Formats: sequence, structure tokens, C-alpha cells
Amino acid sequence: MPFTVSPNRLRRALLTAGALAFACAGQPAWAQQAPSAAEQAAYRGLHAAAYQGDLAAIDTLGTNRDALNARDGHGRTPLHVATFARQREAIRALVRLGANHQLLENDRYDAVTIASVADDEETLRLLLSLGASARLVTSRYDGTALIAAAHLGHDGVVRQLIALTDGEDGRPVLGMFMGGAGLAEIILSCRQKIYPLGLPNTVSHLIAAIAGLFTMLFGLTAKFLPITRSALRISYFQKGELNGSFI
Repeated sequence: MPFTVSPNRLRRALLTAGALAFACAGQPAWAQQAPSAAEQAAYRGLHAAAYQGDLAAIDTLGTNRDALNARDGHGRTPLHVATFARQREAIRALVRLGANHQLLENDRYDAVTIASVADDEETLRLLLSLGASARLVTSRYDGTALIAAAHLGHDGVVRQLIALTDGEDGRPVLGMFMGGAGLAEIILSCRQKIYPLGLPNTVSHLIAAIAGLFTMLFGLTAKFLPITRSALRISYFQKGELNGSFI
């Protein structure tokens, strides 16, 4: 009896292969430019309050809608600055006052990607619970917070971004949907199991891609292969309905 691969499994494998090719192409540094010492000293108004975590000043100055999303010399808003500084109560206050968490700074990072690249799990958890999206296309590499975190090996951040809920009020996160789980496992497998072999990056990425495709296409399991993700269908009811099939 000839071996066949179902169309759905083939489609999922090809989609993941395309994303994997992007994620593993080269080794982008995912560099972020946090406020320098000179910029911190020069901050005034809401930027200064956000960086210092001055909640009283934020409450006073945040009534000015223009100031809430004002930019510094690198395009950072007060929310970006608070995220870099890990000022979580300042983040909470800024979002409560109406700060836009989808804005990108000059390097095209939003607050979620800033926290993800910095491996700041607590700040990421807070941002997601406040309604920030993990689905934005960010950075100069046109990636996402999930791809950046997986590439850097930030396991805890990756687990948050592919979780079904934020763990607090049951709100779905579904960062890149559960399809991201398979991609993240392949990238993490490359970093944890193949990079230590000391092979050239191009060879390592090729091996990871082949191993990932064989895992998805044929359902193979082995210690040296990425974890296999089975299909899952969920229905989520809360102020409406969210349905979908995720890998």
C-alpha cells in the first residue's frame, strides 16, 4: 500500500516551511535600542515619568492625549520607554489612560516585541493581559514577537505567546495562533540541539528545516527531532464567538 500524505498535513508543512525559511534565514540580531543614558537624562514630562515609574506624574500628565503617544528622538512613546525600563505599574497606568500599545518606534518594535526580545516575561504577561497584541508584524526583519523570541531561545516568552489564554481572565492570546507552536518548536530545536554541534549556521538551518518537515509530514518522533504538534480545534465563547483550527 503506497504511503500518502494528507492534503491538510502537506499544506501545514509547506506553510510552516515558508515561515521557517524566513525565521532561520541568516541570524538577525533582533537588536533593540533602549534609551541611552544621555536620552534618559534629557527626558522631560511623560517620558521622564514613564522611565522613572512616577505614577503621580503619569496620572497628571497623561490627561494630555497628545503627550500619551508623543515620540522621543528614536520614535519611542512613553509606553515604549516604560517597557524598556520594566516599569510595570507605569505601563498599567499609561494603558489605562489610553496609550496606544500598537505603535512602533523607529526600529519598528512595539511594546510586546520589546519585552519579548528582552526576555522580560513579567512585562510581556502584563502587556498581553492589558490587551496588547502579539500578532503585529514588527522589527526591521518583518517578523513577530514569537519569531524573535524563538530565534533567541527565550523559552518562557515563547510559551506565553503560543498559550491559548493569558492565564488571568481567560482572554485568548493566540499570538500567531497555535500554528506558531510547530514553528517555535523547530526553531528552538535548532538552537538547543543543532547549534551546539558547531556546524555552520546555513547547515544547521537546513538540518532543522528538513527535520521539521519530516516531523510534520510523516509524524515521526525521535529524541533529536522537534516535538510533534497534533491538530486541535477550539471554540471560545466570551462576548461573542471565536472558532478555529490550530496546529
